[in-house]
Amino acid sequence: MRRFTSPIGQLVALYVLTLGAATFGREPGGLAAMALMTLFAVVNPLVAGLGAGWWATTFISATGFGLLFALVGATPAVKGMREGATVFLLPAMVYLAAAPLSGLVRLWRWWSARARLASGA
Repeated sequence: MRRFTSPIGQLVALYVLTLGAATFGREPGGLAAMALMTLFAVVNPLVAGLGAGWWATTFISATGFGLLFALVGATPAVKGMREGATVFLLPAMVYLAAAPLSGLVRLWRWWSARARLASGA
């Protein structure tokens, strides 16, 4: 279970599931790939905000997510969707909103821990 709380484990699972669905699933596979990427865009920043090493985790995840975004665009399922492929804007928008929010969560947790130490509690 520890593998899925690391950004590398999450990215590997995302790549396998998303590229598999988008390569072999035709249009429903493209929609499944979009749903998987949207799920990742919510879960991964949450894990980063509650875990250790927010900067490294977010950098690795954002880079991997961006590369996957480009790779999925070249799959048969997404090419066949034509204008319908604009649904892939949803995971991008969700990730662009969730990543900074996870940073704020991380900052709040750091600030409250620092205040607790300063008060001696």
